[in-house]
Amino acid sequence: MFKDEKISKFNLTKEDDDYFSLRCTRKISKYFTILLLHTNISANQVTIIDILLGILSAVLFSFGHYSLSVIAAFTLQLWYIFDCVDGEVARARNQCTSEGLYLDYVGHDIVQPIVYIGIGFGVISSNEQLLNMQLHGNYWILFLSFICCHFSVLRDNMMSNRFRIFFSRISQSKSNAPREIKMIPRDLITETLNKKNNKSSFASSIIPYYIKLRFIFVYPFVMNAITIAAIFKLLPLIVIFYGITLPLLWLLSVFRTFKSGVEKDGMMLYG
Repeated sequence: MFKDEKISKFNLTKEDDDYFSLRCTRKISKYFTILLLHTNISANQVTIIDILLGILSAVLFSFGHYSLSVIAAFTLQLWYIFDCVDGEVARARNQCTSEGLYLDYVGHDIVQPIVYIGIGFGVISSNEQLLNMQLHGNYWILFLSFICCHFSVLRDNMMSNRFRIFFSRISQSKSNAPREIKMIPRDLITETLNKKNNKSSFASSIIPYYIKLRFIFVYPFVMNAITIAAIFKLLPLIVIFYGITLPLLWLLSVFRTFKSGVEKDGMMLYG
């Protein structure tokens, strides 16, 4: 229980929190939230700090030094913690706005892709080897890191554009009523997509498996995989794995989008 009465009245968690956030991240983020609520730092300023932490992580990865890579991995963990803190501060101060949520999405679009770039530069700058192959100066690893960057953006683009469309519409609204942000639950989208994918085809047959394994390609799983890889000097495997699988995942997402758009309240939503 929080000792501060102001803090104890709001709920730290969100309905769509993943298991790692509930069991780990929220346990840590609440202490940062308690401290920040006793300052004049706004929720949007916390989001900006969060973005800067993510960029710092990518820069540290790019040096290719083992110690800096480990520090970069834990800086990335701190970025994820502050990604929870900004929402907690916003809910505690009743500062939940569409602009703040939009800024949070922009931060994701900046940090998650450039981390791959930082890892790629770090790998080709290091003296590490993979299966007796020298990685220093091997630019195919860097090329794969750019593939990771590009397709991680494309993968999330359909989901994040869902909010951007909503944001654009409420921004153009002439109503002076308070704006309430209601995101469509991801489970509802997934359920509707499953119902629409009844036709027999190779792509549609693997969509259920894609849905079950989707967590492998999103945070916090990617972040935790990067942290473990940094500690055990396996960062090249991160670039290789996601450099190969993310394009395939995007192609499947494109197929699913065109086959199974979910319409609700006049909007086309994609899972």
